[in-house]
Amino acid sequence: MDEGVKLKLAPPTFHGRRHELAQIIEMATSTRPNHGSSVLLLEGPGGMGKSMLVRQATDELEKNHSEIYVVGPLDMDDTNYHIASNVGLQIAHKLGEKYFTRYIEANRKYQGHEIQAVDRTTIHIHLALGDRYFVEDYSRFARKNRVVIFADTVETIRGTHIWSYFSRMIASLPNTLFVLSGRRSSPYGLEKRPFSSEKERFGNMPNIGKDGVDVIQLQGWPKQEARAFIANTSGGSTLLKDDIERLLYLSRCQPLHLTLALQHLPRMPVLDRNVAEIKQTAPLYANEFDATIPAKESLAPDIEFDDLGDEGKSLVTQFNRELLLHMADSSPLSQTMRRIAHLRRRIDKEMYARIVTFSPAIRDAPTWDELIKQPWVRKRTGGYVTWHDIVGELLRKHIWPIRDSSGKKRKLLSQQAITLYTELIKNLQVKINKLNSKYDLRLKKINEQEGDALFLEEDFPELVELTSQLLELRRRLWPIEAEKLYYELDADVQAGYQAFLRAFNQAGQAGQLIVRELFLSEMEPFLQAFEPGSNEYFEIVFRQIQTAVGDNLQDVAAEKIAHLWDLYRDPIRQYQLLIWQGNTFLRTVGRETEGRQSFEAALQLAKEQEELGIGEALSEIGFAHRQLGNWEQAGKMYREALKVTPLSKRDLRAEIGIQLAYVQALLGEYDAANAFMRGTLPYLRQFGDRILFGAGLSVQGEVFRYQKKYDEAHKAYDEALAVFSEIEHLGWLGTVQQEKAICLIQENNPRRNLLEAMYLIEQARYFCREQNMRDYPSALNRAGRIYELKGDYEQAFTAFEEGIEVAQAAQNIWFLMSNIIEFSELAVQLWHDTEIPEHHEKILKHESLVKTYDQNPEYEFKDLFGRWHLVKGHKAWYEGKQAVKHNKGSAEASWQTAMEEYALGFSMVAQGYYGSHGIGALPKEGERLKHHVLELPVEEGKRWCNYFHQEWGELDDPAVLQGIVEDIYQGVSEKEQASS
Repeated sequence: MDEGVKLKLAPPTFHGRRHELAQIIEMATSTRPNHGSSVLLLEGPGGMGKSMLVRQATDELEKNHSEIYVVGPLDMDDTNYHIASNVGLQIAHKLGEKYFTRYIEANRKYQGHEIQAVDRTTIHIHLALGDRYFVEDYSRFARKNRVVIFADTVETIRGTHIWSYFSRMIASLPNTLFVLSGRRSSPYGLEKRPFSSEKERFGNMPNIGKDGVDVIQLQGWPKQEARAFIANTSGGSTLLKDDIERLLYLSRCQPLHLTLALQHLPRMPVLDRNVAEIKQTAPLYANEFDATIPAKESLAPDIEFDDLGDEGKSLVTQFNRELLLHMADSSPLSQTMRRIAHLRRRIDKEMYARIVTFSPAIRDAPTWDELIKQPWVRKRTGGYVTWHDIVGELLRKHIWPIRDSSGKKRKLLSQQAITLYTELIKNLQVKINKLNSKYDLRLKKINEQEGDALFLEEDFPELVELTSQLLELRRRLWPIEAEKLYYELDADVQAGYQAFLRAFNQAGQAGQLIVRELFLSEMEPFLQAFEPGSNEYFEIVFRQIQTAVGDNLQDVAAEKIAHLWDLYRDPIRQYQLLIWQGNTFLRTVGRETEGRQSFEAALQLAKEQEELGIGEALSEIGFAHRQLGNWEQAGKMYREALKVTPLSKRDLRAEIGIQLAYVQALLGEYDAANAFMRGTLPYLRQFGDRILFGAGLSVQGEVFRYQKKYDEAHKAYDEALAVFSEIEHLGWLGTVQQEKAICLIQENNPRRNLLEAMYLIEQARYFCREQNMRDYPSALNRAGRIYELKGDYEQAFTAFEEGIEVAQAAQNIWFLMSNIIEFSELAVQLWHDTEIPEHHEKILKHESLVKTYDQNPEYEFKDLFGRWHLVKGHKAWYEGKQAVKHNKGSAEASWQTAMEEYALGFSMVAQGYYGSHGIGALPKEGERLKHHVLELPVEEGKRWCNYFHQEWGELDDPAVLQGIVEDIYQGVSEKEQASS
């Protein structure tokens, strides 16, 4: 082994940068009002010492400021951190896992779902809940403790899904300084952007603000600091003045380049060039040769490499090439280092033995223990290493082409890596399959013994242990699968692209969303290999859009859709973009109109292009209207979709028709809904998809429930339960169980059915939480109503609160509002009954959320928003009653508010749908209003009646409400007669 070369690779040391270090420490120790956070962007070209500065700041804070919690530096080119949950788990580990129990449990839950192949919606919602729990757990901690998070080499993730995740977390976390270190990069495959260009993005975040963002632009050392560094380096003190000048100008005073140059001075012919020529062609400062300007010894250079002329760039490039020219020889160390530089992802002990030292020519390469002591080798989590990014880049750019001008040796290395990764994946998969078989056998024995497939973790610890082992193996497998893709892309970018499409699509079908995003992370750096406008470019960015929408990163999705829209004008791709733009805007509060317009533009395009399939666009528009509560328009679109869908596509027609039947039932068009189901269910029962058949039976049950035909509803539910039990679809089983449970308590004698309803709703909660999170908010809503009937009010409040939380994560606005209103209705009733102040405080607890949608004209949940105004009316009426009862203040203002809220609430409910809490509930609500009006003084009661008569008379169809006001007025008149 060449000991001379080894000894010359001396470790770098921290030097200078005292002003920048002081700025970091000052920002770290300075808190902002209202627990605000701040961001420090540390930018500079590679080799400027960003990582060294970050590590020095970390050390000083940990050593001298024990009151501050320090996380990192998180090196973002470590592929482990390309899994979002690994970032969160690392932060939780550093700050204390006891503070992050909900978040850690949510991650365990998600990984369990990966094993169980649960539906994608459920996994997305659990991921969203995990993010929410992380923010909540972190916020509780950070409001009491100052935190500083360092993230290094962030240029490797800019423009990727993990950067979007990271940015979203920064926008949500309090009392934290985020120090983000990086260099220029090309996010989304666009032009190179300075890292400091992110300043505006962070400055627009409410928890940070424009005054909460600062930027440190790291350039080369000022000449005086560079001279001091050279003087303090072994051999540097003997250099002549001209030698030092050559070094300063060719290295651009960059710390890493100076360090390497000082270690290899005898090997660098470029340093023999004339010093005046070097200074002339590669100046450090603007106006450097203007004698009227004072010397700039104390200032950092202000001319970057990109600012130099062609001669200057050529000279500096030659210098950079010669920095590591010694590694172009055939010595074992040089061969080893070149191979490590090429194998950019993961070098562990096995790969080092099998690939890096595979050739007989390098049998005398350093041992693994010697290798990991090299100063330019970075240790990673999980026992593997990579090169320092700039040293690796210099080797790849300047040295490998000397030894491998054709690229064949590098392709061979990548092929060897693919072979090894394939073997590693196969071995891990064998272990996973064995554990899966062991798990299934154990579960089968438990089921045979217990006769019940539903088990609890505490009862079967051996299953929990097996699950934990499976999770650990999966977590090891994910990065390896993704890194194999990197080498496939490196060996042959076109073949690697095809491998990416297969891997991405298969992972999506299996519900493995994290590994799918890892594949995307490996593909994204190769995006520049494809011409914008090409098919490959579209397919890659389109998958970025799909991933962003699934991760609720609507701003990222919208930006990428706009980018593709400018590049692709063919109808098929524009149609795809419009559909996804519609989904993106539909999920963005304030952009719902644009979402609907996008779907309508897609529809117009489909009408012009026969091959696009107009039925899909109509169905998507119907779904959009349904999400916004516009049942009439939703029904219209579903009907149009049926008209244009050929009779031969019976399953597709059945799917559209089932959606239409449900909407028709909400509109009270029961005959039409039943007629369609009578025509569709026999076909599905005999020939159709079993899940679709079960879904149709579920809708049939709902139609009968809205009609109050409870016996027929139960028959439909029971057949649906039989179908889903037969095919073991636990997610749908939970949905039908909750529907049947709520049907039981809506019958004439609900308490008689309470026990069965309780049993069903508990099973429904379990199955929906584990397998069907899309319908979990509705399960929680119904559970709360059943607990309320039972008299267990604390459990009811808890269920409604969780329903609100999950509905937000799922973006299920209907059940978000429904859970809020049920929560508030219970609170107002309990406050009236008990006068406990705690219940009064709960009534409007979630009012800000309601206003977000109530004041948005796109959302047309008239019955829900109407009920909200009834809640406010009840609250104001009770407050007036309390004022009279306790002789505290005047009741008139409260009664005025109550009257106005009741008038608005009833008018909105009367325009809503016909479900159990819609127009069908008006008679019951009318009786309650009548009771309240009759408790008022007679003249006040008359005033209310006259107000209602006037307000409701202006509606399009006032008959129902006029009947209510007539009945109330009759009661007031009878009360007046009785009192006289």
